[in-house]
Amino acid sequence: MALKIAQSDEWVQERRWRWEVWLEGTPAELDEIVEVKYLLHPTFKEPVRVIRDRKSAFRLRSAGWGEFTVRAEVTRKNGKVQTLRHNLKLHLPKQSTAMPKEPQVFISHSSIDGGRAGELTRALESRGVKVTSSASAAAGDVWRRSLESALADSHAIVALESDLPSRSLDWELATARNLNKPVYHLRFSDEPSSAPQEEQVVRVGSRASADTIADNLVSALQLKI
Repeated sequence: MALKIAQSDEWVQERRWRWEVWLEGTPAELDEIVEVKYLLHPTFKEPVRVIRDRKSAFRLRSAGWGEFTVRAEVTRKNGKVQTLRHNLKLHLPKQSTAMPKEPQVFISHSSIDGGRAGELTRALESRGVKVTSSASAAAGDVWRRSLESALADSHAIVALESDLPSRSLDWELATARNLNKPVYHLRFSDEPSSAPQEEQVVRVGSRASADTIADNLVSALQLKI
């Protein structure tokens, strides 16, 4: 069989996976190998790892948050070096078909509203509401899948309306609508909202506290706490 890199991965928590890579080949092929130099993504603290353990099939154990291409320089006893490549894939846990028992909302916001979204998150969590957002999603190529999972698990989506356009916010709202999730637009003024007519608008004063906003949202979303 052709020598190749194999892998396993385990989702640990939000934005974190444990993973392993090793060589797959015939026993004779592995016996001819002296060492394997793994070249990881340059963001790793030690991007070059040398493994000489034949018994483990030259297994490398590590952890991280994003997908990338693992390169391996395989040195044989005759001095020849072979380069292998493997696209590391990180998998999210299978989604449960049942909605979570605790109330859960997804806060969608642009970067300019990050501070206000953080205050609202803490206020809602103090009321027993689980809050997710793009900030808690995984990075790299799994980012979109992680966001889709968080949106699917939420009872409702709260959109902080801003005067500045945001592609990520637009994508999150479009995904929520495709999942048939109720969308509530949080508006910090008395001016007309840009929200679609079929979606709810929660109006609050521009100086309203995070606690007041959280109470209004819990009431509007009819969350059972």
